[in-house]
Amino acid sequence: MRAVPEVFLMAKTPEQKLAYMRQYRAARTPEQVEKTRAYQKAYRAAHPGLAKARYWKDPEAKRALAREWQKANTARSTSRKRAWREANLEKDRLRLRRQQLKRYGLTENDVSELLAKQRGVCAICKMASRLCVDHCHSTGRVRGLLCDRCNRRLGVVEAIERSGTLARTLEYLDLEVAPCTKCF
Repeated sequence: MRAVPEVFLMAKTPEQKLAYMRQYRAARTPEQVEKTRAYQKAYRAAHPGLAKARYWKDPEAKRALAREWQKANTARSTSRKRAWREANLEKDRLRLRRQQLKRYGLTENDVSELLAKQRGVCAICKMASRLCVDHCHSTGRVRGLLCDRCNRRLGVVEAIERSGTLARTLEYLDLEVAPCTKCF
């Protein structure tokens, strides 16, 4: 085990310790970095579950540290995330998909069942295109899969309905003096 440098032990404040660590990391050669990474990888393989056990002792504290680091290193964090997404396009697409489905309480199997039930087309226009999950904003209940265009249209209709003008809007369309033949 390597001895801790006296300079580090003499550091009184967290800022002094952080400054030392930055200086230490900057002075390391790529070979030293690779050697450390190999050691850490072997240690994690020999002690599986240890990192998770430490995390679950106080997960909120670990999340708070991560948030703090991200605030202090916004540009670095953003560039890392962007680089990972560019290098892992398919994984990122699947991650986003699972995240979206989780929002509605769905699994991939649930979506597959909905797709089969709707024969792979939009529930409104019956066109085969990229479908999104339609849900009731009041209850959160999933109603089906819609294409983007129908989903947006439905959102507008619901907004009109919530404003209490849907009946007047339909009445206006029915009572138009010279009905437009292109509209209907």
